[in-house]
Amino acid sequence: MEHRDPQSAQLHGHCSHTRCDSRTGHLHRGLRADGWWSRELDDYLDDAGIHTGIRSQRRRRCQRRFHVAACYNADAHHHRPLVGRAQEGIVKGKGRPAPSRFDSALGWTGEPSSRLIRLVIAALLLAVFGVPFLTVISSAFSHTSDPTQLAVLPTDPTLDNFRAAGEWSLFTYLRNSLIIAGGGLLLQMTASVLAGYALSRRKFRGQALVMLLFLMTMMLPEEVIAVPLSIVLGDLPLLGINLKGTVFAIILPVGIWGFSIMVMTEFMRDIPEEILEAARLDGLSEIGVLGRIVLPMCKPALGVITIFGFIMIWNQYLLPLIASNGPGSYTITVAIALLRDDPSGSTGLLAAGSVLALVPSLIVYLLLQSSLVRGITAGAGK
Repeated sequence: MEHRDPQSAQLHGHCSHTRCDSRTGHLHRGLRADGWWSRELDDYLDDAGIHTGIRSQRRRRCQRRFHVAACYNADAHHHRPLVGRAQEGIVKGKGRPAPSRFDSALGWTGEPSSRLIRLVIAALLLAVFGVPFLTVISSAFSHTSDPTQLAVLPTDPTLDNFRAAGEWSLFTYLRNSLIIAGGGLLLQMTASVLAGYALSRRKFRGQALVMLLFLMTMMLPEEVIAVPLSIVLGDLPLLGINLKGTVFAIILPVGIWGFSIMVMTEFMRDIPEEILEAARLDGLSEIGVLGRIVLPMCKPALGVITIFGFIMIWNQYLLPLIASNGPGSYTITVAIALLRDDPSGSTGLLAAGSVLALVPSLIVYLLLQSSLVRGITAGAGK
């Protein structure tokens, strides 16, 4: 039988209903029970004087920072600012009004004079960038015989210019451009994703050299590689195939773009490695990790390379010119350039061709503009 010390049990109140060693009272006779100590500690932390001192320190610090007489309400909600920084209109440490949506980097505030200046600048920018587009669209739907007569709004609207564009086979050239842009963009995105995943998740010798080579391809102008590229397309090395006059002569050179590869590489590097390791532990292969984990997290970057890649391929002029054997394989950019030099072509016909060339790029941008904004914002926040 175990002996209990009543004195020890009385000293340590919690031992009155539990098992206690008789030596406990002698060894720890001077110690307080845990419950008493925690209760005294809680009472000490609930001391009103401590919180009063903290509030006074906050108030003095707020007054020194914002030069405000009363920054906090000590009676109710003492931990919450009585007047917010935005409501008070004071910038931290500056003693001047906080920026509003009407402020700018030039120091303009929301005063009527500043708003007037902004409206004037916005009107000038709209006139410089918006009026040419409106003029082209208006000319495409108007009877324009004199090339010097251009109007912002169409006069006597008609579709004759687009009928003439069909007679000039502009719709055939538009089809060629869509096929080349679609195939080239698909190949470019595939190569960019695979190359970006390899460069961001695999360490190998010469990795910096590979990135430098991709960067060098962006530095060389098209005119420098035009002649060598024409020779290669006429006689493909090791295969001896002539690709000129086919869509592959344009798709293959634009299938790899250094800009897209660098965007995907830098975006994939910011994905935590722990997420990919957890996916591998769940049994996913590298292709499964790339397709089911990495790509869904890279949607903003995919939107960025889709927009820029499509515009890059769509605006190609020199490559379709040297890769084609005749007018049948021209793209719409080459056709519009040749139509401009043709004296039989009218201004309305040229404007209609320009509208046809503008619509696909505009549609792609409108569909993916949210991804573009998220991609740029994500890149700016890293």
